[in-house]
Amino acid sequence: MPKALRVELMSDQECEVRERLRARGLTPGTRPRLECTRLVGRGLTVPKVADLLECNDVTVRGAVHRFAARGLDALTDAPRPGRLGHP
Repeated sequence: MPKALRVELMSDQECEVRERLRARGLTPGTRPRLECTRLVGRGLTVPKVADLLECNDVTVRGAVHRFAARGLDALTDAPRPGRLGHP
């Protein structure tokens, strides 16, 4: 059985996560990663978070590992190469 993942969000980090989740223009991949981190930080298990967000356990673990390694900024989508969309 995999080791239980734990995330400890400080109160300022918790506030920042909530602010980012409320922001308009949030990229599609960023929202689930922020939610994964927030829910694991509140004590939910990886399988429970995956069930709530209707995603795979691997997705939840990936988000938690990204946050643990590089903080909240690591949860945003990387810029995509190529031309921007039409106005």
